[in-house]
Amino acid sequence: MATSSIFTNVRIEDSSKAEVFINALEKAASNVSNTVKHNIKLPVGTRKIYDSFIKSAKNNE
Repeated sequence: MATSSIFTNVRIEDSSKAEVFINALEKAASNVSNTVKHNIKLPVGTRKIYDSFIKSAKNNE
């Protein structure tokens, strides 16, 4: 995946385009709270972390 786009400076000089951009940012910010998972128990210890990684990798095959 190309990474050059994340280093590009953004210039918005048109007020209508700026409004569209701000609305998109606000919508994205409001969706963040909907995607945050609460009360997640992370594995502690090398073996548990390894086992969790292997389980996750197998589920994504």
